[in-house]
Amino acid sequence: MIKKFKFLFITLVIATILSVPTKALAATINVSPGGSIQTAINSAAAGDTIMVAPGTYTEFIKINAKKGRADAPIRIVGTSTDPATYPVLNGGNTGYANNTDKPVLTITGSSWITLERLKFKNSGLSSVFLDGSHYITIRRNVMDYLKYGILLRNKSSHLLMEYNEFFQSYPDSSTWTQLKDSKWEGGALTSFGGAGMNTIRYNYFHHSFNGIYFGNDGRTGNYYDANVFIYRNRFDNIVDDPFEPESYSFNNHFFHNTIIDSHRIISLAPQNGGTGPVYVYANMMLLTQDPTGEAASGRINSAFKLELSPNYYPGGVYLFNNSIDADYTGTNSSGDDMLSSTVNNLTQKNNIFKTLNKVFTSNSLTLKNSVLSGDMSSKSFGYTEPNSYPNTNPLYANPSGEDLRLGAGSPAISKSLEVINLTGFVSSPVIVAGSDLGAFKFGENDFRTLPEPKYVVPPTSGEDASFPANTSWPADTFGGYNPPYGPAWHVSGKSSFTGTGGSPSPSPSPSPSPSSKPGDANGNNIVDGIDYVIWLNHYNQTLSGGSSVGDFNGSGKVDGIDYVIWLNNYSK
Repeated sequence: MIKKFKFLFITLVIATILSVPTKALAATINVSPGGSIQTAINSAAAGDTIMVAPGTYTEFIKINAKKGRADAPIRIVGTSTDPATYPVLNGGNTGYANNTDKPVLTITGSSWITLERLKFKNSGLSSVFLDGSHYITIRRNVMDYLKYGILLRNKSSHLLMEYNEFFQSYPDSSTWTQLKDSKWEGGALTSFGGAGMNTIRYNYFHHSFNGIYFGNDGRTGNYYDANVFIYRNRFDNIVDDPFEPESYSFNNHFFHNTIIDSHRIISLAPQNGGTGPVYVYANMMLLTQDPTGEAASGRINSAFKLELSPNYYPGGVYLFNNSIDADYTGTNSSGDDMLSSTVNNLTQKNNIFKTLNKVFTSNSLTLKNSVLSGDMSSKSFGYTEPNSYPNTNPLYANPSGEDLRLGAGSPAISKSLEVINLTGFVSSPVIVAGSDLGAFKFGENDFRTLPEPKYVVPPTSGEDASFPANTSWPADTFGGYNPPYGPAWHVSGKSSFTGTGGSPSPSPSPSPSPSSKPGDANGNNIVDGIDYVIWLNHYNQTLSGGSSVGDFNGSGKVDGIDYVIWLNNYSK
């Protein structure tokens, strides 16, 4: 009798799911041109997916107090995998005629929201405004922004940005002076009061004034842009700084990034006192032309801008094992642009500088709790640095091909000093004594491997000292286009960083590892809401992916029977 009732129950569930599959736990809401994304959002609940068809949508969308969950985020996804036909969210501010902030998308008091495969344009001052919101994923979008691409305020935290393209629509041939202090001075990601716990990776930032900027404007209290991890991005033609942590930045890591024809790698000039630590390591910079338009009149391009007095980072700044090639006519390049002769809490080691001018723009420095040692330069240092290698060509492999690996016989091989006891890493030493200088180890085809950065609890004087270290982002189930996010040098015809020879191309959805657990689509040995979303996204399709596409019984079709398998194993 029990078996009979169980059979009848399962049969009833199958019939229900086959008739209204999207209503069981989540819905797919389709929006086409002429329809309203806002209307879809108003009706969306945790686990729902809003699929937006190609076309132009001119509306100012507000997501207020919407709560997705880790296993059931609210997703807004373009149906096209081709950026040329992404749905366009148009703010209507053509030519930046209106200088008041009217974002095309505002997210307030919300959590677990995902934006994918959308294009934002003509929205100002910001394209996406995050106000007191958390666990926001911004993936594979294109932002043609005016002042701010994404603006964080009011302790917004836990932002994942990956595989996006950002560029700014300022007038062609604008110089640094024309953009500075103008309506265009902003950044692709700007935080004026974000709490942090952000991961920014695999993005392409280009033709912008700033890449990532953390400032104190409008901030209430000394809370922190804390635990921010910025890696494997490409910054191309940035007129000012790819990264500018001028706020109370704490445990910021900037590593494995590619900087091409940009003013600097980073500006370190905290406003009204900083926090730190800030770690900048294993990045490469290639500067062959002047991005500011003002080098001929004296503006210095450099790897690092340093103004560490009177304001500085009590937790320290650590610049180590970066590779710079900027020895090109017209760049007016140096290594460290020292805006103050007193230097507080700086550790700089094991970098390679190939510049047009000497490394330090100041010959006389007063070091306080600071160490400058073990760098290599193709020119003189200016300031006398101990254990250093002046007037030494590092013999990069192929700079014209964006390849700053060390060539055979490079004098930078086996010259690194030890870098140890850094609180922001899972283990020590971070750099072993006798390793190679710069961002690459000789004979390897990727940025050098280092201990992982880790979450560190922020200082107790900040309002957000207790926010969690969770970085379990919603699964990348839709896939799509990946922009270039590394250098263009090739290994066997392909870039070892992008897999596309440096040219962007569509990429398939990720293929999860097979799992022996029934109902587990993403191979993590847990049957949860993410597996349901994978099933839902492939429902009623004939596919060959097995469990990875939600076909849990291997029939070749994703159907209601597969849902029952998921349901019977949920949370097991």
